[in-house]
This record gives sequence, C-alpha cells and structure tokens, in this order.
Amino acid sequence: MAAGASLFSVLLGILSQKGAEFRSAHRQLMGEYLEDLGRVIHESVATTHILVKKTKHGGNVQAWRERADRATREVGEMRRRTRYSLWGIDEGLRDLSRLSSWVAHNYSYSEKAEQILDAAETLRSTLDEAIRSSYKKGKPPGQSKCRDVQRAAHDLRIVYEETMQSKLEEQDDEAENL
Repeated sequence: MAAGASLFSVLLGILSQKGAEFRSAHRQLMGEYLEDLGRVIHESVATTHILVKKTKHGGNVQAWRERADRATREVGEMRRRTRYSLWGIDEGLRDLSRLSSWVAHNYSYSEKAEQILDAAETLRSTLDEAIRSSYKKGKPPGQSKCRDVQRAAHDLRIVYEETMQSKLEEQDDEAENL
C-alpha cells in the first residue's frame, strides 16, 4: 500500500512539473510580444476615437487617420504573430485590425461611427481580459474567454454592417429625392 502511494506521489510530481514547465514556456512566449500587443490594441481604438472627435469638430484628420491606420495595421501583424499561442481570439484581433477603415466609412455619420467605437471598446476590453488571463494561467485562452471575444467581435461586425446598411438606405433615399 505504501509503495502504491509512493508511486502515485512520484507520478503526480512528474505531471505537476511538466504542467509548470508548459505554463512557464507559454508565459515566456507571450512575454516576447505582450507589451506590443497591449499597446497596439489600445492604440487602434484610442486613435480611432480621436479621429472621430477631430472629424466632428473640424480638426486635422489626415494625421490621425494615418496613426489609426498604422495602429490597426500593427494589430494585424500582431494577430499573425500570436495566432497559435492565443488560439481562439484571433477573430477579435482581425476585426480590430479593420477598425480605422470601418470608421472611415462613417466619418460624415458621427452617430454611426460612435456606435462602431462603442462596440470596438467592448471588444478591446474583452481581448485585454482574455490575454491577461492567458498570461496569468500560462495557457492559451480558455473556451469561455474565446467565446467572449468571438461574441464581442461578432457584435462589432453586426454594428458595422447595420451602419453600412442604414447609410446605403439613406443614400438611396437622397438619390430618389433628386
């Protein structure tokens, strides 16, 4: 009986050590890009917010459009770098990488642009939470975090599609009135 318990204890120790090694390796891998990933996720939403405000108040939008485009391009690059270590949340990163373009389609419709930004902010915070949790646990994001990100990404796409649909309907109405 004591030998069985000892063997069980040794096997449990080996498995525990392997798990700790895997968690450490995942953290080390994520540590290489964690700071850049957090920065570009934040910048993509923040610069787009400023872009919309500048557009509303008649400010210089060209420089902010370039910054927003650069930030969303960097999100796309980070998505490709982190695709496998953060499996399951790349859909959210992909949609966030389209944000500046989606908002640019709605410059003259500030209310619609704000709706897109609200959905993007929700996606950003959901991505932050999933990435933080993944790093903390030393594992790829769990199913619930992946579902949360996928839901937030889906909501962002729906808002964009609805804004584009209503924009097209308004343009059709204007064309009929000519």
